[in-house]
Amino acid sequence: MTDHGSGGAGRAAPTGLTLALAERMADAALAAARGRGMDPIALAVLDGGGHVVLAKREDGCPFLIGRVAHGKAYGAIALGRPSSVLAQFGVAVPNLIPALVGLADGLLLAAPGAVLVRDAAGSLLGSLGVSGGAAEDDEAVAIAAVRAAGLVPEPNP
Repeated sequence: MTDHGSGGAGRAAPTGLTLALAERMADAALAAARGRGMDPIALAVLDGGGHVVLAKREDGCPFLIGRVAHGKAYGAIALGRPSSVLAQFGVAVPNLIPALVGLADGLLLAAPGAVLVRDAAGSLLGSLGVSGGAAEDDEAVAIAAVRAAGLVPEPNP
């Protein structure tokens, strides 16, 4: 009989964007936001398949901001580009973003604040979306959080 629930012999070892890595990024993002004096934030860490690994919303953060953070992260991982690039696409090709939002069943948000998460070899692991502050602050917090976890953000200024 295979053990599917207790971490026994039938369970594969975790790879890629683990909960432990997601927690390190989340803790670092919250610290970075506090360091920047931002209002309360929300964040979402998604794996390479667009599945939520971890989501957090600080006390006092409006509840919809959590969905905004998820939408930014989802757009980034779904299209393989930081959300700031997606926002630029929307300016260059006005009908593109509404079409993509429709194709993604409304889950995608093209606004700065989500970065791609890569390992040292450049493999794409997932995305981190942050929301609650100005777009530049959200993106800066996400970049700092990914670096703090020992991973590589994209963009990587």
